[in-house]
Amino acid sequence: MEYFDVALVTQGFGYVAVALLFVSFQINDRKSILGVLILGMLFLATHQFLLGAFAGAIANGLTVIRNLAFRQKNDVALLKHDLLPYIFSAALMATGLYFWQGWHSILPALAVTASTFALWSNDTKAIRVLSLIGPVLWLPYAVIIQSTPTILIQLVIISSILIAIFRFDRG
Repeated sequence: MEYFDVALVTQGFGYVAVALLFVSFQINDRKSILGVLILGMLFLATHQFLLGAFAGAIANGLTVIRNLAFRQKNDVALLKHDLLPYIFSAALMATGLYFWQGWHSILPALAVTASTFALWSNDTKAIRVLSLIGPVLWLPYAVIIQSTPTILIQLVIISSILIAIFRFDRG
């Protein structure tokens, strides 16, 4: 008889996301950063969905869509519109309220909104610096939903960004 451990698979999705998100900020190309972030967010959204943390899962699902659009913003005229980050932010806030599970449900929406404006930039230095805001908002959410991978992701993101700032943005 085969044994399938849902908890192990759930955590596995989270840990794959940790690795992908670490790698993403070590890249010095905007499109590539966004490409790796898309993969990482797919794994993280799946992890959070399996935990029943729907506000986080939906926020990360919208992040995938946002990152796909932002990745093409310099190539597709429609995606260059300055209202796009505000549209994504409004959608994030609406879903945070719709999937309300307590005060902490708004934290993923606020965190992803912060990263929305970071990733709108074409400047990788600005992306890294502004991306430090999101983890501060994700950490309490991660503790509340008891997601060790999400906690690690926030610590990895902060560490990875600081390493990348040291590597690419000094001077």
